[in-house]
Amino acid sequence: MRTTTLTITALILFAIGAGGCGGGLPAGQAGLRVLVKAEPKTGYTLDVKTADVYAGRPEVEDATAARRDPFRPLDYRNLSDIVVYLVPQSGSAAAAPTAKPIDIDAVAGNRQGRWTLGVSAVGGEVRIGNASPTPRAVYIRTEAGTLSDIGTVAPGASVSATMSAPGSITVWAESGKAEDDRLAEIFVAPNGWVATTVSGGNVTFAPVPAGTYTLHTWHPRLPGQSQQATLAADKYTDATATVTVNVLPPAK
Repeated sequence: MRTTTLTITALILFAIGAGGCGGGLPAGQAGLRVLVKAEPKTGYTLDVKTADVYAGRPEVEDATAARRDPFRPLDYRNLSDIVVYLVPQSGSAAAAPTAKPIDIDAVAGNRQGRWTLGVSAVGGEVRIGNASPTPRAVYIRTEAGTLSDIGTVAPGASVSATMSAPGSITVWAESGKAEDDRLAEIFVAPNGWVATTVSGGNVTFAPVPAGTYTLHTWHPRLPGQSQQATLAADKYTDATATVTVNVLPPAK
């Protein structure tokens, strides 16, 4: 749900400094270590009690909670579903790892106590299995609203879809009701140099061919940001990503 009276902004600042030695790196290869920090707007003190109650639970902030109530305060200490990915500015990403397949149940989706944000890459595969006795018609909706039919999953069978473009997608199953069943939310990166982390978490990309890259950060509640990262051979480069957003007004 969106409103024209409130505006959410985000700023991600990266500080790329001298890296450490390249212990463990293949000769001529580079590495990038990223520390991700999530902080409230400068001068704002988080009221933990208010944030927890407003969020509905004192747990990690996940993608589903954000969509359920997009205008509540964020507990930046426990901000999860932060996606970090790396894209070469020249040359190919052929050295990037292959994305692991994502398995989804046609009824339960990817729920494991809470919704989790899946991460894939262009060329990666999403597999939907159906353990129920009822056929399920499944489809993909992109962030731009484009719909792509995956097919009907017969009982005991499975279907798959290959990710063809980067961006955020949602996998749905037709329910015959006013709203279809959301099975999974997936962020598709341009290549396999992608990972998710939480505030205060670390992400390492290695080995990576030396060169100039664009380091991107994405979150379900924050616009994507990017910064150049130049990686030298035979060493690690360190980067710090600080994620922040204007604080929303308190609930009335």
